[in-house]
Amino acid sequence: MASLGTRRARILVLLALITLAITACDRGASELDGWRASDQGTDLWLEARSGPEGEDVLAMLYTMSTGTEYVIEREGPPPMRDGRPAVTLRARSTRTLYLTLALVDSSGQAYECSRILAPGEWRTLDFEQFSGDPGDGLDIVTMRLIDRTALLGSQGPVSLKLVGLPSQ
Repeated sequence: MASLGTRRARILVLLALITLAITACDRGASELDGWRASDQGTDLWLEARSGPEGEDVLAMLYTMSTGTEYVIEREGPPPMRDGRPAVTLRARSTRTLYLTLALVDSSGQAYECSRILAPGEWRTLDFEQFSGDPGDGLDIVTMRLIDRTALLGSQGPVSLKLVGLPSQ
């Protein structure tokens, strides 16, 4: 027969597991702030004031499977700098990632800019040198942030935090 202390410990562990399950279900969504994940296994949530300078953070959690791209996208044009599309993000992840920002125009043509994100501290990623010529960006209808790391053979869990993603 279990002692009273053992039963209490079991009850506390059970309550902790139930609390974790409830908060895990509430935490992630596949759509947030105009951005939607193309993969149902990607969870998005907002972390208030947890950015490098107290900004709100769009957080992502997913598990990479070799050969798969992980995409979040939103409708609408990108921000502009000097009359050209340009996006500057602050990002942090738990592993090295190969990220691409794709701008898609109304004809379906994609213009891409890729960056490597090293794990650890917050890093600045400037997406402003796109393949092809997106022109003045007025015809851009969709923005996609793509993690192509798994195409290179990587797999496993990813936690990615982003500040500066344009919202609707």
